[in-house]
Amino acid sequence: MKLSTVAIALASLYMQASAAPTASDAPQPETVPNCGYPTVALLRAWSQSATDHFFTTNQTEMDAFLANGYVAQGIAAYILPSDTEAPTAVPLFRMYSAQYRDHYYTANATNRDVLLSQSSYVSDGIAGFVYPDQECGTVPFYRIYDHAIGDNFFTTDQAEIYDFVDQLGYTDRGVTAYVNPQ
Repeated sequence: MKLSTVAIALASLYMQASAAPTASDAPQPETVPNCGYPTVALLRAWSQSATDHFFTTNQTEMDAFLANGYVAQGIAAYILPSDTEAPTAVPLFRMYSAQYRDHYYTANATNRDVLLSQSSYVSDGIAGFVYPDQECGTVPFYRIYDHAIGDNFFTTDQAEIYDFVDQLGYTDRGVTAYVNPQ
């Protein structure tokens, strides 16, 4: 009796296991949604001599910066190109200060206007479009700042923020916008 109960239990477990979907039948993770709009890579580079991080979606522009001593650091995120507006997306404004040798990016028009009127920053156009709120699988695009060297740095990588804050003295300035992850 005990043997037949064990056999029935084992047979039942085998039937359940074989009825479960195999790895190929299981739902596959979706690719990161982009709200249906095309995205482009936001490239990142660093200049030790200028103590400046630079971001662009334009490879030719990036190549010019690389020829002037910047070092490519890969793709920071994916954003909407500057010629593709989505109903809920906002411009990612790019500014530059020759005095501080710093590129600064913001999705906040008021922040941009204050910097342009009260500092040495000048408009450097629109890098692309981003989201002001998290939607369609976007992730935070964080800004951290090093006051000692005057560098604004942007990343989607929380571990990178911890490293820069803990080891390099940067200050976490919060979320600038939401972007598609790298």
